[in-house]
Amino acid sequence: MQVNPTTNQFSQGIRISRSTNTNYSGIFLGCDPLSTTGSLQDQWNIVNTPSGQFRIGVNDQITENNQGLMISADGNTLTFNGNQFVDLTTDQSLSGIKTFNKLVQIIPSFNGTFNEGIRISRHPTNQWSNIQFGSDPNTNSGKIDNQWMIGTIGNNAPNQLGFTIVKAGQEGQANRGLQISADGNTLSFNGQVIAGTGAPVGSVNYSQGNPILWGVRSLETDGGFYSDGTTVFWRDHALQFDPYHPG
Repeated sequence: MQVNPTTNQFSQGIRISRSTNTNYSGIFLGCDPLSTTGSLQDQWNIVNTPSGQFRIGVNDQITENNQGLMISADGNTLTFNGNQFVDLTTDQSLSGIKTFNKLVQIIPSFNGTFNEGIRISRHPTNQWSNIQFGSDPNTNSGKIDNQWMIGTIGNNAPNQLGFTIVKAGQEGQANRGLQISADGNTLSFNGQVIAGTGAPVGSVNYSQGNPILWGVRSLETDGGFYSDGTTVFWRDHALQFDPYHPG
């Protein structure tokens, strides 16, 4: 059968009204040639449901919300097997866990703004927000050896709402990792303040575990570095003279 429209109106073609009993309307592909009712295995249906949805699916799945290709009654939402698609030109919020097997690239569209890129909000309850490096590709939780975390600590751990770079499993410990306080004024490493508020001016650590303070004399007799206040010296050990050495 062929239909040849005589005008350019969309009303010409094949028109299928709704059933007076079920309110369905559809086309059935691969049906039984010897019967005008029923269905066969692997028969496909293209239907307009009683609620106004447009669906394409296998016959025994056509009434299931999580099966087949479906367009909502208002024409705004497309789903396949219950899952929505990403619209490339529309702002959307995606829920659930998504796994990407290759590269994810962000290309900002505005010039000179920090608002574009990857933005990770805080959890509404505990306020944690972070990125995990070197995690297990087969799970979306937990940690493995040599996994690292970079992000902000929540409101239930030391350095609350501060910034931390730490080995996974050590997050939330006050004496582990590189941490910046929430106010941005203090930098610490493994629990020791090394810069900013609370740190001695110009302080560093050396092999003996003692600080060198610029402008302060450090003249102990132990080995290592020492300072006379303006110059840093290396002191290994006291010199030993042999009283019996000739000359």
